[in-house]
Amino acid sequence: MDTSQNYLEEDGSLVIECDIQIAAENKRVWYPKELQQQDIWVELYRDASSATSNVAFSVGETTYQVHKIVLSIRAKKLYDIAKESDNDGPIPIHSMRGEIFKSILDFVYTVKTPEIESEAIAVELLVAADRYDCVHLKLFVKSVLVDKFLKAGNAADLLIFADSHSCALLKEAATDLFVTDTETVQNVDAWSITKAEELLNSRARSIKPVTEYNSINTDQMDMTALRNELATADLELDGRRKILVDRLKTHRQG
Repeated sequence: MDTSQNYLEEDGSLVIECDIQIAAENKRVWYPKELQQQDIWVELYRDASSATSNVAFSVGETTYQVHKIVLSIRAKKLYDIAKESDNDGPIPIHSMRGEIFKSILDFVYTVKTPEIESEAIAVELLVAADRYDCVHLKLFVKSVLVDKFLKAGNAADLLIFADSHSCALLKEAATDLFVTDTETVQNVDAWSITKAEELLNSRARSIKPVTEYNSINTDQMDMTALRNELATADLELDGRRKILVDRLKTHRQG
């Protein structure tokens, strides 16, 4: 018995419905390991009027009471500002929005990474983290920029930004986009001041990617492999690429 008629439309056509899954290559983006939360710091932060606070900052109309000892560990340059200030009242913070400063303090006390919803917020937060030497937050935001917001259309702009703020991971990812989408990357105003030598180095890495350490290929390691090696050795992870490579070489030779 022919049952094919049960599957035909009124006009005799056969319609087949199917689900299609397209496999896409996941980005290989390095993220810093999560820091361990200190419960006592969280409790201190929840009580903004705590009698234990020993410094205050003002951003616009808002005053933040904080603790120097916490800043000395999580945001060293902000601690230096507090230590060196002669102000009896709150220390003013200029050229920064209150939301961004609060995000810095949120991370300093709770180590909870922020939800970053736009490239503009990510850039603003990275600049603030760099300004106050909040290293772990800076590393996290760099990874977010690469993972969520970097594309061929803004690669040249972010390359310039990365170069000015010692963001080696972002810089590498932005230059690597030249290899995969050269025409789009070049078709922006910022392209005229990018560095051809770095793009050629990126092309060399793309031809033969290096993901493991040995005495020969250290200079050619990508940033993910380089940072993984540094993290394993418990070495500082922030800085320009050359600094990180030299740091790893020194460690291996020692």
